[in-house]
Amino acid sequence: MIIKKVKIGRFGKLKDKEIDFQRGLNLIYGENEAGKSTLQAFIKAMLYGMGSGKKDIRENDRKRYLPWSGEDAAGELYFEDAAEQEYLIKRRFGEKKKKDDRLVIDCISGEEAVHIDAERPGLTLLGIGEEAFEKTIFIRQLGSEVARDKEDEIMKRISNLQQTGDESLSYHKAVDALQRAGKALQSPRKTGRLDKLKAEQDRLRQELVYTKSLHTECIEEQLQLNRLQEEREILIKQIARLEDKKKAAKLALLKEEYEQLCDYERQIQEKLQTIARLEQSLNHKGYQIDGSWIAGTREKLHRQKELQKNYLNIEEQQKSLQSRLKEQKALLEELGGYKDLDEDIELKLFEILQEKQNLEQKRAEIEALTEEKKFLERQLQNEKESLGRALRFEEVPSNLEIEIYDREDRVKELKNKIAGDTRRDHLLLKQDMIKDKQKTTMLLLLAGVAAMAGGAAAGWFINTLLYGLGALGLLLCILGFVRKGKLAGEVKKLEMEISVFGDTKELHKELEDNLRELQQIYIRFGVMNLQEFRSGMLRYTEKRENIEILNVKIGEKKKQLEGFLADEIQEKLSRCEHFIGEIYDRCGCQDYEAFKQGLKQYRKLLSDQENIENKLGEVSDQLHRLQEELDQMAINIGEAFALIGKTFDEFEKDEQLIEEISTQLQQQKEEKVALEALENTYEALLKGRSLSQMGEEMAAAEAMSEIQAGETEELLENALRESTQQLIIMERRIRDLEYGIQSRLQGVRTITGIEEELEGVRQQISYYEEVAISLDIGKEVLEQAFKEIQRSFGPRFNKTVGEILGKITVGKYSEVKISEDYQVKVSDSMEDKIKDIDYFSNGTWDQIYFALRLGITEMIFGKEATVPIFLDDAFVQYDEERLKAVLEYLYDYGKQHQVILFTCQRREVEVLQQYSDVNFIYL
Repeated sequence: MIIKKVKIGRFGKLKDKEIDFQRGLNLIYGENEAGKSTLQAFIKAMLYGMGSGKKDIRENDRKRYLPWSGEDAAGELYFEDAAEQEYLIKRRFGEKKKKDDRLVIDCISGEEAVHIDAERPGLTLLGIGEEAFEKTIFIRQLGSEVARDKEDEIMKRISNLQQTGDESLSYHKAVDALQRAGKALQSPRKTGRLDKLKAEQDRLRQELVYTKSLHTECIEEQLQLNRLQEEREILIKQIARLEDKKKAAKLALLKEEYEQLCDYERQIQEKLQTIARLEQSLNHKGYQIDGSWIAGTREKLHRQKELQKNYLNIEEQQKSLQSRLKEQKALLEELGGYKDLDEDIELKLFEILQEKQNLEQKRAEIEALTEEKKFLERQLQNEKESLGRALRFEEVPSNLEIEIYDREDRVKELKNKIAGDTRRDHLLLKQDMIKDKQKTTMLLLLAGVAAMAGGAAAGWFINTLLYGLGALGLLLCILGFVRKGKLAGEVKKLEMEISVFGDTKELHKELEDNLRELQQIYIRFGVMNLQEFRSGMLRYTEKRENIEILNVKIGEKKKQLEGFLADEIQEKLSRCEHFIGEIYDRCGCQDYEAFKQGLKQYRKLLSDQENIENKLGEVSDQLHRLQEELDQMAINIGEAFALIGKTFDEFEKDEQLIEEISTQLQQQKEEKVALEALENTYEALLKGRSLSQMGEEMAAAEAMSEIQAGETEELLENALRESTQQLIIMERRIRDLEYGIQSRLQGVRTITGIEEELEGVRQQISYYEEVAISLDIGKEVLEQAFKEIQRSFGPRFNKTVGEILGKITVGKYSEVKISEDYQVKVSDSMEDKIKDIDYFSNGTWDQIYFALRLGITEMIFGKEATVPIFLDDAFVQYDEERLKAVLEYLYDYGKQHQVILFTCQRREVEVLQQYSDVNFIYL
């Protein structure tokens, strides 16, 4: 991802700001409160939005950066993805998150980029959340340090990508889940599942002890109850024996059964005679009339009646269909306009209506384009009229502007040279003073020569003492020669200095000529100086550009209008309207829906008419088939009656005859059923014995009655009643004892129930104890696995960070050890020791964590990924040497990535000015 440009409409103190970025190193320089941090916050807000939940304004970006005027914060961010496709993020931030607007647009197609999350584009583009973004590639002032957050997103991505390529797993999350599961089982407050089960186990044990003590107190009553229950069993057996004797007494009834069997045998003989008589009456010349003849003949008669009824119904149906057919033909004549239309007329009319709609839309577009062209022409006229005085700058030749700038530069140069005239005058004055001194020296020399000559002559001619005057003259001559040489050197030096300045008359003349020419040009264009000329040219250029843009837009509108072919569209539209009007007039409808409804109705009537005609044909066929079936049925009925010697007459008489025969058959059937019932009852009473055997049994019953005459059924019944009464009294006593025991144990569960529940709790405790042991084992295994993963990617991570640290410390520190909490230890090659980071200076601290951040970035995104990094005054604690090393590293790093460096320090600017391809941005 490469950020190409940002446009800030309103964000914090920034307003109407546009900044272009490039690949490589971008340095944004500005003094304190120039808006660097605001720009950095704007970029983050465009990628991840702005939160509003925190009360502290320093931590609440929405409160901090919303304009005080009450306007919404808004802006645009242009970026290029890994496939070099350019997109635009456009956002607006209100007082509340629900008032925010967000949109990501494809800059080529202009369509919304739905594959990018508009709420958090950074998550889609960079693959990391806001917290990981701030802890890797988004480095604030004095904020290089990295710490593991609750989501552990950085370590999650590094470790899981190294091991499996899956970013959705996290060692710390898994450990937290196992710890929560363990606490759910056992906790110091005894609220876990296992704690509750152990408490329940103690309670059940106490309840079991208490219940057993109650049962011990009831042992005596239970023994008495057991004795009564044994006596009850003896009495029940005694009652059973009495009942058996009572049954034996019932053998006396055998005589009654014997008499019944004799009566059944007589009835059976009578039934056989009746059945034989009925069979003889239902036989005609060897043909036996049975139920099948009755059923068949009756079915044929009913079928004949049903056929006749159906024949009459179908005749009525035929008449009704003929009437409906007549009505359908009348309705079709009313819709005659739809006759002979093409089968696809509905589709064709719909397509022509669509074509008409499209043509009308094109005509509307032509009208809109015409209006837009007129509006642009009016804008063009307004722009031309607004040129006003700036129109005179149209006459400025391209070389005149260059000439003006050259003359202004020459004027400045001449003024600077003329400014040196004061020094020249001073030198000339000094030269005159030295020349005056030279004249005095010459006088001194002459005086010395005269004194020397006079002294010599006077000493020679007058007195030798006067040679002293000659010596004095000689001294004056020597002093004069020395002073003359010194003054001559000073004059020569002054002449050389004066020659440097040259003659300023020509400079003054050239300056006046340039000023005069410039004044004439400025008067020509109505300005006073170069600033007004530049302002006028800038205004003219802006207006001219607007006019050219409007001309281009007007040309585009004309081309669009020419491309529409308005006459051809109007001709096609007329043909469509003619065709549609012709169809509507023919069918007598006003619109397409009415036409479609009428056509549907017409086609339905045609279909209904065809269906009626088909049904009439089917009805005629049915009538013919029914008539044939009726004729055949009459023949079949006549043949059936001929079998029993009867003729086929009227339906009612035939039914009466069949009913009489049916009655006889039913009587025969009933007699046979009665005979079968009698025979079954007879056989049941015999019980496999013969009637003679029953006579013998009856005799034996009489003999038993004599042997046991003292034990009659009545005596047995009384004995049985007494025993039953004793059983009732005993049962009442047993119930009283059971009630006494139960009342004592009322509300107390059974020992078995308590023991079963206690066993269930023990099993649950055993299960959850195994689960707790499994959770502990799971945590140990996870910890071992995570250490193994660290051993897997840790050396590579340490090496990556060490290489970066070695480059920015010029090889002083190149070996580091990084823990899972991002705690860093550094190998000090000077002392051959591994030291904690706290032992190093603040500058080294910042270097280490800077290397750590870039190392994390490389591990997460890969070495070749084009991911931008942001640094906000990240090097304030660096000395000059460290700063130069880290900036050189960032410059090399920027050859493959995008680096955006914010600073308020001039020294970063000065160091990076040696590189021509650094993008300097001044706020």
